[in-house]
Amino acid sequence: MVPNVLHIADITQLDARHVLFFRNKENGFQPGSFTQAILEAAWLADAESLNQLGMGFPGLIAAFIISKDEKGVAILQHIANDSLGDNVLSAATAIVNGDN
Repeated sequence: MVPNVLHIADITQLDARHVLFFRNKENGFQPGSFTQAILEAAWLADAESLNQLGMGFPGLIAAFIISKDEKGVAILQHIANDSLGDNVLSAATAIVNGDN
């Protein structure tokens, strides 16, 4: 189960970079101790707890959730590289559909 509302548009460049670091992926940027603790809590969270974290930190938790597969990592890589501009949703859709 994923949070009730998951918006890729909520993911900031910094959210993407922090999650990529957490997942040991390219273009990651080490978060501070508070953000690291949120990501560790997300890692351990059940569906309801993840939902609650998503209400407080929507972009970070959305990034965490989509980082669970390679298409999501590809979206985060694009966001982290700031190569999408205002086209985050269309680029994410293209990646998910295999049009990249």
